[in-house]
Amino acid sequence: MVPPSARRRGFVALADANEPEEAAATAERVIALSGAVTSDRTAERVRVVLERLEDYGDIPEVRAVLDGAA
Repeated sequence: MVPPSARRRGFVALADANEPEEAAATAERVIALSGAVTSDRTAERVRVVLERLEDYGDIPEVRAVLDGAA
């Protein structure tokens, strides 16, 4: 099992590592799971990854997540 700290780093790192589809899928899961939780840290990480995914907005999976988060 991957430790939570590694998963958190990976969430943003996927967008930076030219893995936009995986980053979008992870962002979608985080957004869905965090809907009932108030966490400034999680909200900030989602904001950062969504900003980084903007460069990949022409990829359908990424566009769907960006549009859903708007």
